[in-house]
Amino acid sequence: MTDGERQRLAAAAGTYEHRQAMTAQPNTWITIATVVTVVMGVSVIATIALYPWKELSVLPDWYRSVMMFSFLPTVAAVAAVSWLFLQSLGLHLQPTIRHLALVKQRETTPDGQFLELEHADGRITRHRCRRSAASMVRVGTVTPGEIGVALCKGDAVLEWCSIPV
Repeated sequence: MTDGERQRLAAAAGTYEHRQAMTAQPNTWITIATVVTVVMGVSVIATIALYPWKELSVLPDWYRSVMMFSFLPTVAAVAAVSWLFLQSLGLHLQPTIRHLALVKQRETTPDGQFLELEHADGRITRHRCRRSAASMVRVGTVTPGEIGVALCKGDAVLEWCSIPV
């Protein structure tokens, strides 16, 4: 890190944007995940509860087989929604860690988007980006040399709050 970058990082520490970023909570989408999971669960339970089980005996066997087979996409959707809910819950339960840092490098790989951050003490950390931070890296709005606060949960950056200095 150059002396100019150290000075910019020190100047960023006292700004309004820095104070805002240090109190911000990253969006883990837990509310939306909970609502979608509940709606999906209620719809599956309602489908099973309201299904005309007694009238199935009058239908041909091949038609009943098709009906049962058509239920498989619903089972796949329930599994996907449950996985997304558990992923959001896992992120939500982790403590939020905030890093005031300089973007050293951004990288898009087949494994995802990554930010390499250099901190005021000189250490360099590499974080996987998720949620809105991944979108910002993908479209290039986070640039090397930029100073900001990385809102992290676990080893993942969920949001990047840029500080103009």
